[in-house]
Amino acid sequence: MAMKIIFFIFFLISSICATLNSEEKVDIPEVCGNACPINGNGNLLCAKNMETGELGTFESDCILGRYNSCIRTTQKYEFIKYGEC
Repeated sequence: MAMKIIFFIFFLISSICATLNSEEKVDIPEVCGNACPINGNGNLLCAKNMETGELGTFESDCILGRYNSCIRTTQKYEFIKYGEC
């Protein structure tokens, strides 16, 4: 049980650090992008599909927090800039 708590704390700190370091490029799983509707909160980023070259706009909170579990998908997106494409 103690190991689970330690792992959870480490994961939480890692997520917070990733959020604070906003200039770092991120790999964006396709399912993450599809799972996060654009809600106009200003936390958007533009990314390019690494296979097709298509650009897409995603909610950045999805990438750095809520949907990190979908990293197992095969298509990846490369960070281009913050804001809409």
